[in-house]
Amino acid sequence: MKLSGVGHSRRTVLKLAASLMLPTTLSAFLVGCNPKMTATRSAAQRMIGVLNHINKAREIGAIYIDQTPGIRQLSAEQLTEKLLLMLALDPKYISTEILDSLDTRLRKQVRQDFVDENVQIVNGWMLSKTELALCALATTFV
Repeated sequence: MKLSGVGHSRRTVLKLAASLMLPTTLSAFLVGCNPKMTATRSAAQRMIGVLNHINKAREIGAIYIDQTPGIRQLSAEQLTEKLLLMLALDPKYISTEILDSLDTRLRKQVRQDFVDENVQIVNGWMLSKTELALCALATTFV
């Protein structure tokens, strides 16, 4: 069947339309299949979810980032990896079990930071290094 006034058959038009959609569909699929990004992002979301007062955490995180030159240039992904390393986890191997244990691991590490006096005062708050890394992550994570 010919489309009137165009000179191309319906089959040709459908093939052209399908071929134009293929690169877009494939690129969206390939971006969504990056397991490291997905696992890192999931870990960041889980860890940030532990925070009870997200706005205050972000405020403290912003101050901490401003006061700490080594933290300023880190992306949310890099901060997530740093925090996972603080929890003695390999950022390359994040399983569902690890994601499920992040809440417990964070709380345990915060307690250990206070025992080890691994703390810093920011904006009048005495916080563990783990809490500060978490606040920095909450500030940079979008």
